[in-house]
Amino acid sequence: MMKFYVFAGSVAGLMVLIQYLSFKLLGINYLGVQNQFGKSRTGFAGLFYDYSISSIYLSSVSLILCYGLLTKQYIINYKWSIILLFFTIGTSVLTSGRSGIAALFIAIFFLLIYLRNIKIIVISLIAGFPLVKTILYIYSLNRTTNLSNDSGRLDNYLNALNYFYKNFWFGARFLGFSETSKSMLPHNFILDFLVQYGVVFTLLLLLFVIVVWFKGLKKQPILFFLFLLMLVGGNFHASFINTHYIIIPLILIIGTLNNNESISHHK
Repeated sequence: MMKFYVFAGSVAGLMVLIQYLSFKLLGINYLGVQNQFGKSRTGFAGLFYDYSISSIYLSSVSLILCYGLLTKQYIINYKWSIILLFFTIGTSVLTSGRSGIAALFIAIFFLLIYLRNIKIIVISLIAGFPLVKTILYIYSLNRTTNLSNDSGRLDNYLNALNYFYKNFWFGARFLGFSETSKSMLPHNFILDFLVQYGVVFTLLLLLFVIVVWFKGLKKQPILFFLFLLMLVGGNFHASFINTHYIIIPLILIIGTLNNNESISHHK
């Protein structure tokens, strides 16, 4: 299953690369190239309808490959794991979406803590510095705005929190936050649930997610960190509808809980 996931991600990355090179070298801009904010950002979504979602998916493949390399439980052999790791990280950056890379680094940070291997942590920090410099340079080619620019997210967060304070228990009561408040979506799926459905429904949802998530850590750690990456990434997107990809590791975890067989790794 993980092999298929990596293969599908490699195809998705290839499509991003084709789209990127077609635009940069040939000027072809009708292969799904997305311009936003007055062309201050050029996004490349590949097989997806949104470049940020594409960046999350490609980074999730990078995480799976990285997990295999760090634990020596290779999804594919060592050589191809290295090649595809750099390829999927690179194509995730080419999308111009920040959410995928941010989520990847956060997930790897917690993965390193989980592994408790000082040698691996030191090597990762040394290797990470030039990698980050390269990533920042590639981002600069597709974005005219500073990477620290929040694209209005802080205002969205504050508006959503103010609305939630006034509608604490039941949110928008299924009438729609944007429709009732005339505000933009929160760009954070937890805030989205709070303003849409209130604190009770959101807490029940989070309780379910957390229980399944930590059961996944015991059963299949790789799925725990995959879920972590997607949860982090989901907190940069407009709403829960835009973060539907977090259902993927959730379903896989539930599937492993009901199946005594582990997802196979090949050493």
